[in-house]
Amino acid sequence: MSTTTTPTVTTVGGTGSLYTYEASRAAMDRALAVVPSGIYGHQGPSEGCYVPVTSFPLFSAKAEGTRFWDVDGNEYIDYMCGYGPNVLGYRDKDVDAAAATQARLEDVVTIPSRTMVDFAEKLVDTVASADWAFFAKNGGDTTTL
Repeated sequence: MSTTTTPTVTTVGGTGSLYTYEASRAAMDRALAVVPSGIYGHQGPSEGCYVPVTSFPLFSAKAEGTRFWDVDGNEYIDYMCGYGPNVLGYRDKDVDAAAATQARLEDVVTIPSRTMVDFAEKLVDTVASADWAFFAKNGGDTTTL
């Protein structure tokens, strides 16, 4: 019995446009050699939620606004908004300008800057129910409060 392998192709919205995942499969092959399960976190098979390359992009190449593109050049709407924190979209001009300004002043400094206090005051003034603000770099840090 012979088997034939055909490229993985997904039809998009009945438009006749096709998404292929050749570069995604190649990237996954490379990743499997150096990253446990090939991909990190919730997408990996070690978490029991592995999504096959044949049905979903695993590696992104760029993002802007509400969209991202995979390494194959396929375009997607990011309905998950970067898993929640990305409510303004990718590469927001105002956010990027503020981040660039701050990076020119200081970046990853051991102690806090006055910018933290300025932002905390703005949050407390803006959110009626907020008496104070707390900043954390990840979910684990928030549980130490």
